[in-house]
Amino acid sequence: MKLLFFSTIIFILIIILILYIPIPWTAGPISWKFKDNIKNGYIKWRHKVLNKPLNKKVCKENLETLSKILNDNKIVFWLSEGTALGARRGGDFIEHDDDVDIGIWYKDFYKFKNLIPLINKKGFTIDFYFNGNSPQTGGKLMGLSRKNEKIDIDFTSDLYCQACRTKRAKCKTCNELLKYLKNMSYINFLGNKYLCPDIDYLEYLYGPDWKTPRKEKFINIK
Repeated sequence: MKLLFFSTIIFILIIILILYIPIPWTAGPISWKFKDNIKNGYIKWRHKVLNKPLNKKVCKENLETLSKILNDNKIVFWLSEGTALGARRGGDFIEHDDDVDIGIWYKDFYKFKNLIPLINKKGFTIDFYFNGNSPQTGGKLMGLSRKNEKIDIDFTSDLYCQACRTKRAKCKTCNELLKYLKNMSYINFLGNKYLCPDIDYLEYLYGPDWKTPRKEKFINIK
């Protein structure tokens, strides 16, 4: 009985360590908790598998909160992928999307990293960080969440970016996508101004019929 008791205690302690002790990232002195990574997966599963629509009110609030932090610290960002598509197509988030997408230049990655304590104070958790470094895996991708809605940040360079992994995109490196990011402009989106790629970007990522909504499970088509 004593062995069973101590084994149970050890098991509980291990679970607590896994869930609550920050795990170092490979990019430097940043940490995330496994429980937040589980939360990220749950949010994605809830939207993609259970077809729960985005809470647009929370997504708007999250985007505005993060936007103020980035703007105050002179970090340029833009609406990306599905969020850019929704903004240009209907002036709103896409209801059956699973997150908010933004892009930030890779050169600002470490500047952004220094803002993480402030971002945490605003209620966001860092749920995952993916240090991709190949055309197959894309570039650096960071996932935040707040009030059970996600913001994914694609740190974009001339070599790698997550946007190139969109199903219809044909870019092998992000260098092919950069020309579509040169003519970005500010648009009015849900009462605020955001930098957003133009129509040619959407045609490149989603095809000439980008104005036609699509809803297909488990693939990156909006």
